[in-house]
Amino acid sequence: MPRNNELKKILLIGSGPIVIGQGCEFDYSGVQACKALREEGYEVVLVNSNPATIMTDPEFADRTYVEPITPEVIEAIMEREKPNAILPTLGGQTALNAAMELNRNGALARHSVKLIGANAQAIAKGEDRQLFKEAMLRIGLDVPRSGIARSLADLARIVAEIGTFPLIIRPAFTLGGTGGGIAYNREELDEIAARGLDLSPVREVLIEESLVGWKEFELEVMRDRMDNCVVVCSIENFDPMGVHTGDSITVAPVQTLTDKEYQMMRDAAFAVIREIGVETGGSNIQFAVHPENGRMVVIEMNPRVSRSSALASKATGFPIAKIAAKLAVGYTLDEIKNDITRETPACFEPTIDYCVVKVPRFTFEKFPQADATLTTRMKSVGEAMAIGRTFKEALQKALRSLEIKRFGLLGDGADNDVDLETLRLKLAIPNAERIFYIAQAFQKGASIDEVYELTKIDRWFLQNLAQIVEKARFLENAPPSRAPRDVSSARKSGFQPDSADEHLARQVANQPPIRTQTNSTDIVDLGFRGLDPQQAIVQKRGHLPHWEQSGATYFVTFRLADSLPADVLTPWKDERAAWLKLHPQPWDWKTAREYMRKFEEEREHWLDQGHGSCLLREPQAAAIVAESLDHFHQQRYLIDSYVVMPNHVHVLFKLVGEHSLVDILHSWKSFTANVLNRKMNREGAVWMHESFDTIVRDAEHLRVCRDYIAQNPKKAHLAPDEFVLERRDVLVIEGETRSDASCLTRPSRCQPALTAEEQDARQPSEASSFTSDTAPADGALEREQLLRAKKFGFSDRQLAVANGATGTKIRALRKSLGIIPTYRLVDTCAAEFEAYTPYYYSTYGDENERRESDKRKIMILGGGPNRIGQGIEFDYCCVHAAFALRELGFETIMVNSNPETVSTDYDTSDKLYFEPLTLEDVLNIYDQEQPEGVFVQFGGQTPLNLASGLKAAGVPILGTQTESIETAEDRKLFAAMLDKLGLRQTPNGSAT
Repeated sequence: MPRNNELKKILLIGSGPIVIGQGCEFDYSGVQACKALREEGYEVVLVNSNPATIMTDPEFADRTYVEPITPEVIEAIMEREKPNAILPTLGGQTALNAAMELNRNGALARHSVKLIGANAQAIAKGEDRQLFKEAMLRIGLDVPRSGIARSLADLARIVAEIGTFPLIIRPAFTLGGTGGGIAYNREELDEIAARGLDLSPVREVLIEESLVGWKEFELEVMRDRMDNCVVVCSIENFDPMGVHTGDSITVAPVQTLTDKEYQMMRDAAFAVIREIGVETGGSNIQFAVHPENGRMVVIEMNPRVSRSSALASKATGFPIAKIAAKLAVGYTLDEIKNDITRETPACFEPTIDYCVVKVPRFTFEKFPQADATLTTRMKSVGEAMAIGRTFKEALQKALRSLEIKRFGLLGDGADNDVDLETLRLKLAIPNAERIFYIAQAFQKGASIDEVYELTKIDRWFLQNLAQIVEKARFLENAPPSRAPRDVSSARKSGFQPDSADEHLARQVANQPPIRTQTNSTDIVDLGFRGLDPQQAIVQKRGHLPHWEQSGATYFVTFRLADSLPADVLTPWKDERAAWLKLHPQPWDWKTAREYMRKFEEEREHWLDQGHGSCLLREPQAAAIVAESLDHFHQQRYLIDSYVVMPNHVHVLFKLVGEHSLVDILHSWKSFTANVLNRKMNREGAVWMHESFDTIVRDAEHLRVCRDYIAQNPKKAHLAPDEFVLERRDVLVIEGETRSDASCLTRPSRCQPALTAEEQDARQPSEASSFTSDTAPADGALEREQLLRAKKFGFSDRQLAVANGATGTKIRALRKSLGIIPTYRLVDTCAAEFEAYTPYYYSTYGDENERRESDKRKIMILGGGPNRIGQGIEFDYCCVHAAFALRELGFETIMVNSNPETVSTDYDTSDKLYFEPLTLEDVLNIYDQEQPEGVFVQFGGQTPLNLASGLKAAGVPILGTQTESIETAEDRKLFAAMLDKLGLRQTPNGSAT
């Protein structure tokens, strides 16, 4: 659909001064809108009262009015400029309310001006609580039980209808939950409702049943005139309902919904935006989901670009405000090209292969008398965003981006020692420090269930926090009896298969195999990564000419759901134990192949005898399992051979590519279960007793133990006999050593998982306790341990505190071990198409997507999250510095962590790094880019604090030098300078 050529001049209303709930994100959206409209040839008139904004610079609009945003002033501008339309959906609640007042007082009709983006009816239905409720019921969507109060006299009736406290109060047409709150009794209800009525422009408040403790979600949705709808980004709130979404940690994409639940929510969001009538542009739609029964209700929507829109734009690379402006003038989503890929249209929903975490920034320290309890009324003044390959990594990066002297979730030396009872009180009441209190509670021994009952934060998030705490415990040299619970899936936890050179392959080949045995799986790592090609083996199945130099090899037994009778199983165990005595460990490749042949013989014998009603006695079932194994052959692994037993499957294989053993376990489980159940008309699991998470965790422990022995051959005697994992029976890891004298024998603390026959068949030497993360005897971090910590998002400062070192020493250690971050692109399409905009985030992995350049480069450090004393004005400085340097022919590199800003727009600088503004992260970028210098003077106090550390590391500081910065910042030095110059100053002194 072509653009609307009837429009010539468009009036854009800004958001005015920065207030809680409405920050510099609307400067970002306004700048995008101005640029988009002028690109299309429209004359743009802008009205905004905030002089610190970039959008009020003369070059962004044809005419700019720095005037109060009131109906009277706007009408005067309309009379003078004669615009054809007003675009009110990009200036926050201020612009929306002003536009509605212009409609109510007849100004729009008098001047023949129409609203674009959203008409007055759509705005009213989206903002008026009663109209919105009626609209949702009309399309069959569930909403909380509620009533509308227009006076205090209405409260008694509404309380009687709903029936119970607590109650949520939501004023109409207000910003950031202003005037709202949670009432736990009638007295609080009267107080909050009175305040809400006063602050609502239409004197209307919604009183609704409490959904406190429910999970909260947001979808950023866009729609065009042809009724095409897309979800730009899904966002999940870490904190449950009861905490304003602006004060909650938020995560994108959603983490705890099933695909079916997400698709239902997506369909509901499309129904909402269509019913409300937002024809062109974006909307933010919020849902609540009951954590136990899954009931989903619609909470509210913003029929405009919102605070979350800026977050969604930066999280995905999808420029919501720019596209909303183009939709408002008649374009459709399929006609607008994606700036990042230059191929895909805007109707392609963004796909992301990373995790984004936003953490709010509070300044309660400035107002010690203020109520720091988090409620439905927003109290944060800014936010920081971080991107990582996992939630754990992104969370820790976001926390160290906050500029609150924290460098991660815990272990940075900033935690106070609080007793568990006090922590329980802190957890029960939402507050700005609660995430740190959760970590401390886990340190003190609180369980996930206990923390869940106190906070109602989803257990998936709590599990991830517990894993970070467990990792921190290891870093602080925890006792070896504490086994870490590191893995729920390989990719989510950041583990990737390693590669080893020929030397390491030979070194490991001399070590014994390691086994992890549970009720459901038996996985034996054969103890080598590759074989010399001269030792090539012609494979039985003809798939492999030889084993390559890389790729771990495994012998795996899966026990299936339908087990054999004991009278059948016992003879097989006896026979197996006898065979093990004849072929003691360590095994080699030849022994493993011989073991496979034994299984083949046993299978034929068992089937001939017709023992039991075993699942795989049926040829169809056996064929299905074989189909599952073949399905992923050559894609994820290379099979040497396999045998399908009546209730076991044995596989000898090698990993290929970037796939891990955990990937393989996941593939086999899901594929086999689905096909078995469908073709055999049955329901059941493939694994016997264990949960899948336990199995993949066990597999990861196996890998870690193998790598430890590979890297520490002299410490092989520390290999484990057993250790206990919380909430499960026993995990046995067997390892043999070359010297019996070096072995330490420990009495078993729990019932061994191996049968008595298998215990008797073991080598005389006994292994001793060792966890997968046990630190070396000298306490030094080893490469694998350090790399895994970095994948969990741990900063150098955290590692330094844990090991009694300095950040500088940890950085030097990392670099000496080759542990440096790689940088990935934010491309809207999960690398499906080429990305042309260099918008990066760091992680610790194999592939580095950073692009080289032969241009002269300059780095600019941004200001980080907004807070009192450091706001939008510093972003203004950074943006103009980037523009000026670009004009001079330099390639500009911007580093910032604030998703609300223009500086973090992908087209403001030549390269954008969305990274924490810490010494570690900035130096990592400097090492990669090697710019001619770094500007620290434009981003306010945050980069100034880094100046001395950067200079000490050899980074050239451009502009104001560190000595001058120190003189200006240090009170004593500044006073001495004034004395030297003979300038008068007030009497002063410093106290410590």
